[in-house]
Amino acid sequence: MSNPTPDIVRRIISAVKARGLDGIAVTEHYTATYACEVRDIVHRHFDDEILIIPGKENRPGLHGNRQGLFHLVELYLPGNTVFRFIAHPGHPHIKDLGSHIDGNIHGLELRTQGTMTTWMRR
Repeated sequence: MSNPTPDIVRRIISAVKARGLDGIAVTEHYTATYACEVRDIVHRHFDDEILIIPGKENRPGLHGNRQGLFHLVELYLPGNTVFRFIAHPGHPHIKDLGSHIDGNIHGLELRTQGTMTTWMRR
């Protein structure tokens, strides 16, 4: 993926505002570099006009499976806080999702009527 530019970020900001949102999380597989660059451009060029929460999507290996059974998204919040949630929890290869959820998992991605939301554990 190429680096974000102020023009690309301007289009992201426009799309976010058109939907009436205050910000978005930006993630990429295996790296948060692109998301952090988007956040920095919003800060430097657009006076923090919207909130960008950088993150990344990983496929952690479980029980000796190096590739991983599910996708784990990490969002990097202020104060060195990391919010982790499982993406695509209905994957057919996961027979017992509950056995993979521990105290480091804070939510599950849900799909409802084409909209993606995240369930958060309190």
